[in-house]
Amino acid sequence: MNDYSLKYYVYFLSERITEIEQTPIIIAHSMGGALLQMYLQKNTLPDAILMASIPKQGTLPLIARILFRFPLALLKSIFTYKSEVIVATPERARALFFSLENPIDYVKTQKLLGAESMKILFPLMYWGTFKKIKMGTPVYVIAGEKDKITSVAEQRSLAKYLKADFSVINGQAHCIMLEPGYKTVVNLINDWLKSAIE
Repeated sequence: MNDYSLKYYVYFLSERITEIEQTPIIIAHSMGGALLQMYLQKNTLPDAILMASIPKQGTLPLIARILFRFPLALLKSIFTYKSEVIVATPERARALFFSLENPIDYVKTQKLLGAESMKILFPLMYWGTFKKIKMGTPVYVIAGEKDKITSVAEQRSLAKYLKADFSVINGQAHCIMLEPGYKTVVNLINDWLKSAIE
């Protein structure tokens, strides 16, 4: 994974989009939200939805949060150059990604978490990576009230920066689509898309 750069990630996304006959609506989560923002700097889509996305401030705030909660895990991740070290235990995965009310099987879920390229870490720290997107794509930003990776304030700031619509899902953590309130998220997205089409 560490061979892949941020530029390659965005290129890969762009290539997959061009393979689809009808230009798709993209829903992106977390780091995927950062990639989608970068794609939209030069391209447009019918609609774009960012869920708990890396904000315009980049990854420094989330790295600071992880450092505060799990300093040894973060340092080990940096020194071994392995991102998966941070969520190497079900307990850490739960603490970072899910609310305490979530009945999900954390042991099974943690085993499904994959590695990310450490090569993208430093470019995503840089504020200048997140430039204004190209005009023409309606954007909807969704935040989880109990997100421990990114804050509601950062997501609200992102929405303002992108001139996007914004919603906060009460009681939900970072993995919004796997939280108990996922139906609320689905309904909000459905309603927003209907209004965007109208």
